[in-house]
Amino acid sequence: MKNAIVVLVITLCCLLLFEAGLRLFKVIPDTIPRPVFYSDLLGDFEPHLSTSETLCGSLKYSISTNSQGLRGKREFSLQKPDNTLRVLCIGDSFTYGTGVDDEFTYPELLRIYLAEKFPGMNIEVINAGVFLYDIVDEYDYYKDKGHKLNADIVILQYYVNDLEGMTRWFFRPKNKGNEHSSRWKSLLRQTAIYNLAAYFKFKINGKSTPALSVKERAEQYGEFIVQGTEEQLAVIFNQDRLLREENYDAIAADWNMYQRVLKTFKDTVESNGSQFLLLLLPDESQLTTYSNAPSHALVPWLEKFDVSHVDMLHHLRSMKGGNSKPFYNSPCDFHFNRFGNTLTAKSVSKAIEMQAIGATLKPKTRTPYDYRTYRDGIETRVAIAEGGALGVETVPGVRSATASSSGLETQCARMHDDTVCQAFPSGHAASPGTLWLDVEYDRPMHRMTVFVPHKVGAAGTGGVNMSYSVDGGAMTTVDQYTNAGKSTPDAFENVAFFEIDLEKPCRSIRIEYRLQGNAAIFSNEDPKDFRQIKIIAYEPQ
Repeated sequence: MKNAIVVLVITLCCLLLFEAGLRLFKVIPDTIPRPVFYSDLLGDFEPHLSTSETLCGSLKYSISTNSQGLRGKREFSLQKPDNTLRVLCIGDSFTYGTGVDDEFTYPELLRIYLAEKFPGMNIEVINAGVFLYDIVDEYDYYKDKGHKLNADIVILQYYVNDLEGMTRWFFRPKNKGNEHSSRWKSLLRQTAIYNLAAYFKFKINGKSTPALSVKERAEQYGEFIVQGTEEQLAVIFNQDRLLREENYDAIAADWNMYQRVLKTFKDTVESNGSQFLLLLLPDESQLTTYSNAPSHALVPWLEKFDVSHVDMLHHLRSMKGGNSKPFYNSPCDFHFNRFGNTLTAKSVSKAIEMQAIGATLKPKTRTPYDYRTYRDGIETRVAIAEGGALGVETVPGVRSATASSSGLETQCARMHDDTVCQAFPSGHAASPGTLWLDVEYDRPMHRMTVFVPHKVGAAGTGGVNMSYSVDGGAMTTVDQYTNAGKSTPDAFENVAFFEIDLEKPCRSIRIEYRLQGNAAIFSNEDPKDFRQIKIIAYEPQ
């Protein structure tokens, strides 16, 4: 007995010395948030955190959690106060706000916009975002904890990697194990030893949990896992392929399963008396490539089931001005920066209204735009031929379309089993050459996507200017492409596009491609190739 006491005392003394050493020499890193699953807390992080994290060695941001393990310092009672609009934001690292301080996460910015919009109400926006989560993790969180908050509106956020988890296992159901009270850890969590051990456990394990057995799958939302073929998995785990519409059919089963989970989530939220809103966030690559698979897969389904949604893809494309970096932490990180989160919060605030029901006002969500999003577009394509000939190919919905030019030559060449034709200033003269595309539609159009496949010569030797007018109005310059950078002395090719958001629908549009010096616009003969001189118009809902 005496020996046991001596061993215990020595062990305690060693632990105290180790704890003191860790604190004295600041061995442990900042306490990073990590998902934990305390059954008596409403969030899935350690409570009372006040720390910071650094990405790429330079992007440092502050992180706080409240007493319930939710991001931010604001506290929320379980019972919603009177005259309060309560919004619960559920999602992954974009909702959580990787890379930005607490005050620049989109939920916190949304609170500010809603407070301005509804000045007579108390506004609560709860950030329940957790990095590593996908839609099934988020559904599991809502069933366990989120529903207890009795939010007026639940916002679920989508990002492209949501589909990956549906081919293997789900993080939260797998890792939460036997949920327990956090109280017995209240002191332990404050020790340097505990945080050092937890830090290394998180760094080592991350999301690399072993694959589930058949029995475990059945117990943990196994009905939501798609047994993907080798072809499907090749698309799912290649983001570029996943985002392209032409690969939709290959993974239709995965999109159908996502819709099934989404419907289950929506029905569960609405059964608790809350409004449901889906927020679709694009990957940065989608702003510079015409990759619309998520919108193509989800928006028709959302409209069919009357699900309010905000698709940020078009909003960001129409504002990027040829550069996506203002919205993201790139090249360091792929998440939104404070500007991207600000635009998201502002767009989401437009989807939330107060509706008069009798003598009371009730929150109401809606889809805050009245045009179709990247589907059912009406396409007009310019066909270039030898000898300066220009043709136009259209689809139903176009009343008339013509292509004309001035000061341009054309040339075609066989390349890689296809024919590529280009138009360029005659003799690459100093005077510009111009191509016009005029289109008249059977019915009003609200939005346009215009493609500009172009080639510009060595630095400072050429350029392409883009302008448009609608219904015979004045021309508006929207973009220009030059090769002025010293780091790019050789000619380069690019298939750019820009989006036109009209204040009111139009029936006709003129697109002007103005070429100067050593520059050309080109088009592939194969209509399935993305390198096309074309315009896609979208009509109002």
